[in-house]
Amino acid sequence: MPNLPLGEYRVIFDRVYPCEPTKNHSIKCNLYFSKKTSSITELKGNITSMIPLDDTLTLDVNVASWSLTGGWKPNSIVYITKNACTNMKNVLGNVWYSLIKAFNGPITSCPLPAGTYITSGVDLKELEDYNAPKGEYRTVFEKIYSCESTNVFQYNLYFSKKTFNITEMKGNITFLLPLDDTLTLDINGASWGSIGGWKPNSIVYITKNTCSNSKNLLGNVWYSLIKAFNGHITSCPLPAVMYLRN
Repeated sequence: MPNLPLGEYRVIFDRVYPCEPTKNHSIKCNLYFSKKTSSITELKGNITSMIPLDDTLTLDVNVASWSLTGGWKPNSIVYITKNACTNMKNVLGNVWYSLIKAFNGPITSCPLPAGTYITSGVDLKELEDYNAPKGEYRTVFEKIYSCESTNVFQYNLYFSKKTFNITEMKGNITFLLPLDDTLTLDINGASWGSIGGWKPNSIVYITKNTCSNSKNLLGNVWYSLIKAFNGHITSCPLPAVMYLRN
């Protein structure tokens, strides 16, 4: 199975850092944590928006994880999507309304007007009820679409019905250069809209060290694919060659 994140999660807030206060950002945050009691920590401060928070903006979230050897590792989770206001409201869920109330926002709908929003304190526990994916998931493969032939990684894959309950993937993958850790892995997952058509940026995952992170992410699937496509090695890097699946 792939090593995808499974289970239920919650956010534990530890610190808040200002975003480059010396730069002239359109949206500025001056936030900090304040210990109200031994069991209650509040978020305080202000947010100044020079422009309306609307759907002409792009939401770009880059989550860093703390390395086992120390230091922050960026690109652990990357979420990029258009329609910043609407998608932020959808992702935050009830947290959106808690923040609007705590920062004395005039409305809860999009767009939010430009202005300075100040809070005297909001309990961090109120910021845990967001609409992040929860539960266990599995991948259901339905179709495969070809990438543009100009890519340095080209594939010609298709599904073949072997029996009533067994479907196989067949075809070939051609690497015009080695799959190594000098590359950047950029995954953009699209979801099928309720009224039809693909909606891009449903899941965006961008990380350096493509080969190693692909191997870690795929888990046992990595070894299954290497074996099925007659690869000679399972370690990084994978050499430039055509891999065939009969």
